[in-house]
Amino acid sequence: MKVFIVWLLMAISISSKIGYDVDILYIRYMAKEAISTTAKVIELLPADHNSVRYEYSVSGILFQGVSRSRPPNSCHPLVGQPAIAYYDPKNPGKSFLGDPKKIFKNEMKAILITALFMPIVGIAIFNSGRRRKKIERIRVNPDHTA
Repeated sequence: MKVFIVWLLMAISISSKIGYDVDILYIRYMAKEAISTTAKVIELLPADHNSVRYEYSVSGILFQGVSRSRPPNSCHPLVGQPAIAYYDPKNPGKSFLGDPKKIFKNEMKAILITALFMPIVGIAIFNSGRRRKKIERIRVNPDHTA
């Protein structure tokens, strides 16, 4: 039971940290509320995780964004190529390239897999160290078996 509680606490901690780092709540919000529009790739930024700079217009106001290109867009877009941007209706200057529903789904998979398996690895490493120490104690003092 102790191991399960430790695993559960570690899983919650890891998923909370990763979720915070990728801003999963905002991605979830965008999956529900984002509005799509046509954007135009204006610059490639290969040193920034293969991101691109793009521009799009909302109600006649021109905005720029920087994002990695994700489906339904080409993963390797060219300058001048059209792309689909999704922007926040409450703050049209915040946007990204790629379907937020798919991004949310992919991020949640990664968070859950990591949160489930990392604690198992941690517990296994911890227990292997305890087992090694117990074996060493038995070798040093053969009469002491506990």
